[in-house]
Amino acid sequence: MSQSKDRPTPRTRRVCILLGALLLPILLGLGFWQLERAEQKQQLLERLQHSAAAPQLPSTAVTLPYPVKIRARLDRRFPLLLDNRTRDGRVGYELLLPFEEVSTGLYGVVNLGWVAASFDRQQLPDTTALVRDLADQDHTLAGLLVATDSGLMLSADRWSADWPKRIQQVDLNRLQELWQRPVYSAVLRLQQPLIDADTNWSVSVMPAYKHQGYALQWFALALLLAGYLFWWGWRRSPHADRESEQPHVQGGPNAQS
Repeated sequence: MSQSKDRPTPRTRRVCILLGALLLPILLGLGFWQLERAEQKQQLLERLQHSAAAPQLPSTAVTLPYPVKIRARLDRRFPLLLDNRTRDGRVGYELLLPFEEVSTGLYGVVNLGWVAASFDRQQLPDTTALVRDLADQDHTLAGLLVATDSGLMLSADRWSADWPKRIQQVDLNRLQELWQRPVYSAVLRLQQPLIDADTNWSVSVMPAYKHQGYALQWFALALLLAGYLFWWGWRRSPHADRESEQPHVQGGPNAQS
C-alpha cells in the first residue's frame, strides 16, 4: 500500500511529460543557435584576419568590429577622456577625438589609445601636449569600427563644461547634441598609433570552439531529457503499474492447501 501512495498519479505523469515535451525543443533550439553563433564568430575572425580594410566609412549597417583605413581630419579642440580604463594593472584613460572623413564628410569619433592616469584623480592627462603633433591636416586612420560600451551605470555621467571632458561612456546621442551635427554610429579604434598612446587592443570576440562547447552541453541536456521522458512514459505507464501491483503467487498447485 505504501508503494502505491508514493507512486505519482496519472495526472502528475501527464503534466511532467507535457513540461518535458515543451522543454525539449527549447534545448535543441539553444544547441543549434550556439552552432550558428560559432559559424558567425569563425567568419568574423577570418574576416578580421584576412579582409582588406574598407577605404571609407560604410554607409550601411555592417557587422562590428569592422576594419577600415580612411583619410580624415582630426578636431583637436574637443578631446574626450574615457575614464576607468586599465592596462596591465594600471589605471588610465582612453583618449578620443572627433574627426571628419575627407571623402564623405561624415563626422565620427576616433579612439587614439590608452594613456596612463595620474595618482591625483583631479589631475587629468595633458591632452594638449598629446595631440600637439596632430596638425590641421589629413591623417590616415587605420583600425576597427567598434560598438560603444553601454553598460550599466550606478550614477549619472556628469560631464564638465571645459575640455577635455572626462566621461564614463561614449554617448553618441549626447555628443550629437553637444556638437550640433550627426555623429557616426560606431567608434573608430586605432590600430596604428598617431600619438604616444597604447593601441594594443584585445578583440573581445568569443572563439568559435566555446560556442561549440555550449552547443554540446545543450544537446547533452536534450538527450538526457529525451531519455528521461521515454523512461517516465514507458516504464511508468499505467499498464506497467498494474502489472507491478498484481500479487505474485509462489509455490506449486498445492500451495493453497
